[in-house]
Order: sequence, then structure tokens, then C-alpha cells
Amino acid sequence: MITDLFSNNNKNSLGEIVSIGGNDFLVNLMNNSVFRIVSRSEPQFGYIIIAIAPEKDVFIVHNWLYGVVNTEGKAIIPCKYRSIEFRKENLFHVELDCPSDCWLGYETLSFDIDNSGALIIHSSNGDQTRPDLDGIAKWDSMAFAKCYVKGRFGLIDRSGSFIIRPLYSRLDYSGGAVKASNENETSFFVYSPFTGMQKLSDKTIDVIPLEPYLYYKVQNREGYWGTGIPSYPSPFKITIPFIYSELIDIHINGELYFIAKKNGLYGIIWDGGLIRELTDYKYDHIQDLWINGDHLFLLDINDRRGLYSVNEERLLIDATVFEKDELDINTYGEGMIGIRYMDFRKGHRGFFNTIKGEMTIQFEDGWRIREPFSNGKATISNSIHWKIINKDGEALEKWIEEPSRIEYHDTGGWEDAFDGDPSMYWNID
Repeated sequence: MITDLFSNNNKNSLGEIVSIGGNDFLVNLMNNSVFRIVSRSEPQFGYIIIAIAPEKDVFIVHNWLYGVVNTEGKAIIPCKYRSIEFRKENLFHVELDCPSDCWLGYETLSFDIDNSGALIIHSSNGDQTRPDLDGIAKWDSMAFAKCYVKGRFGLIDRSGSFIIRPLYSRLDYSGGAVKASNENETSFFVYSPFTGMQKLSDKTIDVIPLEPYLYYKVQNREGYWGTGIPSYPSPFKITIPFIYSELIDIHINGELYFIAKKNGLYGIIWDGGLIRELTDYKYDHIQDLWINGDHLFLLDINDRRGLYSVNEERLLIDATVFEKDELDINTYGEGMIGIRYMDFRKGHRGFFNTIKGEMTIQFEDGWRIREPFSNGKATISNSIHWKIINKDGEALEKWIEEPSRIEYHDTGGWEDAFDGDPSMYWNID
């Protein structure tokens, strides 16, 4: 049990007097020890006591930073930690600010130490004492942790072995990709359980891990992006060559797609183990969308817009057919895309049938799609009139007012059900 003594401390001009177990202790910032007071007339200087664990008979103390001393005034753990708290079985949990080249100027590592100040590594094989390490970060999903030794960062595994020697003033690690730098160089590493941690070419200037892990996007010194995996005996097997000035990864249904820019124009790449280019590189801009269960890519050329469906793995609308503001960018079931078109009469709307590859339905301004296509039928409305139409735009039923419910019966066809007086509503030709 930790007892906070701040509120109970008596104070005098020389420091704070604390009574513990019938003994008085004088504590202050002006010396590096805590002394028991034999007589109140013979005080000596020491630390400020922050908390006490009576069963351990030690103090957590603060002298700008935190450490531990015993009741005889002997420093057990030096005052160098941002925070410290008791753990069971003579362990302490500490936070250490480590100088770094990052923008903040330091990184805070959190770990356990024993009552001699030695760092403890916890593993399934038991605890390992590592007095040679000054600090470690939290373990990641691959059971690696950043370590800190004499002002330098490295990487260790759960066994305590160095994966990357502590030689760097800054080390950034994520998903198996490492960027390590010091005053003279910046190095990049990638990890695979089959090949271990491997250093990439000196021409590398950036590495980004992709999902699934152990697959990486890499940028070379010329500014081009590619992808690859660690391999043996070569350090890195290229899967997408370094010919793209942009390579934007998009994860769809568990598979990996890229919007790639080559020679100033964009295209789409599918990476499913084998690389396949889904479109030509001719678009000014490509954007991915998820609409009504279908993942789509908008394809722009100048002021024109097309559409590619990932679900159907094909080009739905060529980018020469419609202007950008004409596509409603919505799917309405069974291969129908909403169109807000200008080519026929300004303000009109309709459907583009992606199965037939043509405009099949056109209706006047003010009409909206209310229910998407199902069994070849959809509902449209202009808020006053409602229609049920087929994929050729033919009206199967019409209403002059909004029905509260529209039901379809296999034997009797469409039936309108209304709230209120049925005489207020009627079918119109």
C-alpha cells in the first residue's frame, strides 16, 4: 500500500519533518540523502518524500526527478526518472525521458526495474535482468521493443537479443519497418520472420509497412515508389517496380489496390500476389468510393468522368461519356448508376445501365430515386407523383400522392397501400 505523505508533513525552515513508525525524518532538496532525526535540534538535509511503502521500508523521492532511497539515506535507485511507482516483488515501474532527435527533443519510455535499478524484461520464459539497458519501450505485436543504451536507440526481441544495435540518435519503428538515424546517416530496415531484420539499399529514403504486415512500400532517392517483400538471399524482392511518383495503397475486401501515378497521369493497380494493371495511365485524378456495397473508382480526364467497379472488376462508364457534374455517383442496384445529365435537357436525371453500357432511363428535373432496383423494378418520385418503373424506364404504376407502403405480390402484381381515406388517391395513366 502506498501512502501519500504530502498532506501530513510538518514543515520547518530547513525542510519537511515526517514521522514514520515513531521515528522522525527530515527531508529537503539540498542534499542527496534522507536522515533520521535523533534530536529535533540536530536536523540534517535530504530529499522530499513523495510516498512510502512500509513493507519495503523505502522512500520514493523527488529531486527534480524520481528515485528511491532507504531509511538510512542510501540511494537505491538514482533520481533520473519522470515517474516511479511500486510493483510487487521488489519491482518498480518507471518512466524515463530519453533525449532524441525527434521534434519534441525526447522520448518517454516506460518499463520495470528491480530494487537495484536494473531493467527487467518480462517474457514467457521468465524475467530477465538487463543492467546494460537504460530503458525499453512497449512490446509491439511482433514482440520487438525499442531500447535505449547510453544515449542511443536500438531494437531488441523478447529474448533480449539486439535486432538492431543501439547506434542511433533516433529510431522510428512500425509494423516491421524501421527508420534509424544518427548524425552521419539514415538507414532503413524491413523485417520478415523468414529472413530476420534486413537493411535496405542506401538509395532508400522512405519505407511504409502495408497490411498485411511484412509487405512494404518503398521510396528511392529519385523519388519513385515501389513495393516489395524481404527475401533470401537477396535483401528485398521487388513486386511493383520503382517507376511511380505516387503510390496510394487502398485495402478493399482483404485485397490491396494502388492508385499509381506514372508520367504525370494516374491508373489503378491490383496486387493479389501477381501485379495487374486494371486501367491505362491516362487519368488526371482517381478517387475511391464505397457506395451501397460497391467499391468504385472515379476516373477523371479533363472535365469528363468515368467509373470503375471493383466488385465487378470492370470499367462501368468510360471517362469520355459524361462531364464531372453529370454523374450522380450513386448505385441503385442491379447495375444501375444514377445520372444527372446535361446532354439532353439541362437539369434532367436518369439511369445509366452498366450492363448494357447505355443510358436507359431519362426523367425530368425534380424526380428522385426513392427505392433502388430490386427484381428489375425501382421507385421514383417528385414528392407529389410516385412511379414504379422497370429498367427501360417504363412506368408500371403511378400515384398522385405518396403511398405509405408499396407492396409487391407475386400473384397479384404491385399493390399500393395508403393511410387515411383511399378515395383521396387514385391511379393515373
